Amino acid sequence: MINETTKEVYTRIVQILTEESSIHATIENCLESPWDYFDENLERYDDRGIEDDEEEDTIVWIGIADELIESGDAIELDWNSILEDFTYFMKELAEQKNLPLQDDWLDEDGDIPSWCKVLDEKWEEAGYCLGAMDIDSDSYVIFVCRRETLTELTQLGQKVGFRFDFAKNM
Repeated sequence: MINETTKEVYTRIVQILTEESSIHATIENCLESPWDYFDENLERYDDRGIEDDEEEDTIVWIGIADELIESGDAIELDWNSILEDFTYFMKELAEQKNLPLQDDWLDEDGDIPSWCKVLDEKWEEAGYCLGAMDIDSDSYVIFVCRRETLTELTQLGQKVGFRFDFAKNM
């Protein structure tokens, strides 16, 4: 059973990451009954190889990641994604914050962490960066946020035993 303090931390994480009230409500339901949420989203968890012997906290953490991805507040990319895929999905995130993204900024021979580093540098003056949720897989769950927001998320993640960091560090 997830205690009230932990529920508050997860709730704050979701409030920070999205303004979408339907996600707030969905995660609130997930926090009240992680196993009902798991059953309702069994296919998602099955696709990730997560079974019903998992810790409740993991069910909630993955639920948050999946809800953010589904809503367009975050993207998930396989570790070996090509530049074309990275820029296609990243432009959607950048546009939400009115941030520029030019293809010629990024080296085709690079990888996701190196491309994220470049974007962090380009967006630093505007105060934005690329954050990521560690979901213990070979993919990246990436979102755009203010730098101070990522600091707060990192601290909140530590309270519940999960990791947020700059996407370039994942």
